[in-house]
Amino acid sequence: MTMRHAPTLLFLFLSLLATAVYGEIYRSTDEQGQAVFSDAPKPGSTPVELAPTNTTPAVSPSTQPHSFPKVLGPAPNTLNIQQPGNGQVLPNGRTPTPVAVRLAQPLKDGQRIRIRVDGKVLSEGATTSTSIPFLHRGEHQISAELVDHNGRIVSRDQVTVISRWPNN
Repeated sequence: MTMRHAPTLLFLFLSLLATAVYGEIYRSTDEQGQAVFSDAPKPGSTPVELAPTNTTPAVSPSTQPHSFPKVLGPAPNTLNIQQPGNGQVLPNGRTPTPVAVRLAQPLKDGQRIRIRVDGKVLSEGATTSTSIPFLHRGEHQISAELVDHNGRIVSRDQVTVISRWPNN
């Protein structure tokens, strides 16, 4: 046998393999009433009808060139109030209420964080946490502002809390 015959033999082998794969399947029942499946028909067996094999067509790759976003500079810093949560009920407004702020990036030169309670400045500086010493009963707005070196607000977040007093 020479290498000239190798493609022909390979084709014949694959053809025989394909016919074995697509052969018929028969169903019969044995003496115990169990279903038996075979590729050889037996007396009383019936051919099994199989649904066509699921196939998915290949997806053509996109021919459009990828466009990369333009770099406009660093993303602006943002903040959000982590504590207290929006809508949180504070069981005792007579005790200090902690306020915690989370920054997306560290503070840049001249940036500061301003915390307000009901519009009045509680603290301003580089710290990301403070506490409200006392809250009257009722609803209150707590806001945090990220202020740049020119005094402009870069980012702002606000939550509403409800303060209760014991025995009231």
